[in-house]
Amino acid sequence: RADQITVATEIYQYRALDIDVFVELALLIYADSAQSDLSQSVREALHDDLITHRARCLLFKDIHDIQRDYRDNDVTPVLAHLEETEDAAAVATFIDDIANRFSYSADSRGSYRNALLSLERRPDSVVEEISGQMGF
Repeated sequence: RADQITVATEIYQYRALDIDVFVELALLIYADSAQSDLSQSVREALHDDLITHRARCLLFKDIHDIQRDYRDNDVTPVLAHLEETEDAAAVATFIDDIANRFSYSADSRGSYRNALLSLERRPDSVVEEISGQMGF
């Protein structure tokens, strides 16, 4: 189980890398502005927070897309775990374990964390969402 969570986390980390281009472009624009006083540690925290955000969005998207992914044979970590366990509660725990490996920085508190969280599309009830998708 620990290996599954590690591998799934790595998959979401890899899939989240597409946000890099947006981070780099924003930082280039920011660096060219008159406000180029952003420290390296703040830049790194922002970059890591956006990777975290993208990975969590992909994870929660995979919950909403279980039936489509099954139909299209797009085996995501969520679908693979569901096929293995056939237990919505076990998959919800698996998802929570992965999501908890992606955490926002302390720098995000009070500034942009709530905005990022609101955009993640995390289901109100992961178990109910998965249960509703289990008919394949």
